[in-house]
Amino acid sequence: GLYCVSTFCGQYPSGYSFNVGSGSSSDGSFALGGQAGYNYQIPGSQFVIGGVIDFTWLDRSASRTVYGPSVYLQSSNSDEQTFYYDAFKQDWLATARVRAGVAIDNVLLYVSGGLAASGLDSSSYSQTTWTTRTLPSLTNVAAYGAGSSSGTAFGWAAGAGLEWRFAPNWSLFAEYLY
Repeated sequence: GLYCVSTFCGQYPSGYSFNVGSGSSSDGSFALGGQAGYNYQIPGSQFVIGGVIDFTWLDRSASRTVYGPSVYLQSSNSDEQTFYYDAFKQDWLATARVRAGVAIDNVLLYVSGGLAASGLDSSSYSQTTWTTRTLPSLTNVAAYGAGSSSGTAFGWAAGAGLEWRFAPNWSLFAEYLY
């Protein structure tokens, strides 16, 4: 039969790890969404087929700032320092999947797969400065770059789950999506 679900969850900041230079990072998120689908149990069997669509609003973002190591350039008798900043934001995520499974008493074991789409934004900035050792008060920007992009990314989703019907018209489920 037809079903509808609402979801809410959050994620604590986990941070980045860096191999070069030093820097800071921040990330965190919340999710609020819904899911609707239809299941059909093939008469006289335990097999269930159906479809599911879901849409989730996200506030998933991460950013990092990295300062590269200071490098001495002997040819110009100067020190070079590089700074990087990048940010990422995921605004929404949606999937449209088929699912198939086996019903055993009040439990449905299933697999699913289909299309995934997500709204993404990213930006980055970098700057390289140099300071001459002969005139330390003179600092110039040697290189500068910035960019941003936003759009919709398409891919696929596949997963598996378990759904338990604990009362007529009521169930709990847990699923993993990749």
